[in-house]
Amino acid sequence: RFTTLWNVFLCIRKVVATLLLLIVFLGVVVYLYSWWAFLNFDYYYDEELDTSMYCDTLLNCFLSTIQFGVTRSAGISEAIAPAKKEDPDYYARFVFDISFFFFVMVLIRRVEIGVIVDTFSERRQEMDKARESRQERCFICNLHRSVFDQIATDAEHNGSGVRGFERHISSEHIMEAYINYIIYLKDRDFQHCTGVEKFCKKQIAEASTKWFPVNKAKSLQRAGVKLD
Repeated sequence: RFTTLWNVFLCIRKVVATLLLLIVFLGVVVYLYSWWAFLNFDYYYDEELDTSMYCDTLLNCFLSTIQFGVTRSAGISEAIAPAKKEDPDYYARFVFDISFFFFVMVLIRRVEIGVIVDTFSERRQEMDKARESRQERCFICNLHRSVFDQIATDAEHNGSGVRGFERHISSEHIMEAYINYIIYLKDRDFQHCTGVEKFCKKQIAEASTKWFPVNKAKSLQRAGVKLD
């Protein structure tokens, strides 16, 4: 449960800058439509409606549009009084309503949803890739499961001693043993360390993995396996 909340937090943090830019862009677009409405359609902003919209000033027109026009599913046309066929600006109002719905309700809001959905999808792919890496690769040597499993199959015929991936990570490259060794080196005084311990301690301090047996395993070396 907490892992899910943490992933949601990471996704939101990743897109917060993009969402803020989209919100600013949305505010600019709504302001332009509010300016258009203030000059031509202010009488449609009827305070006697259930939305109580005002357009006596440009600021009130903007606040009413951002509050009711953006939050209604059909856009501004659902919030303000409808235009009648005999109105002289009927067709202008038609363009106003349709363009507001397209640019604000469809385009911008769909982009916002798309950004959020894509971010969660990327996070899901990253988690799946990390899970696959933990399950299919040795954390210490980074060799794939197939290397040990394939050689283990051949070992049944030649007695090379290679027992497969599960045996490798449980008896040869044990992640917990490396963690314990790192903790041991961090607590050990540098002057009391052996030459090997000093080298590993320096590598740990530098956040380096050069002391890890990357692409190496003694069981493979004993079996005479050479990796590129």
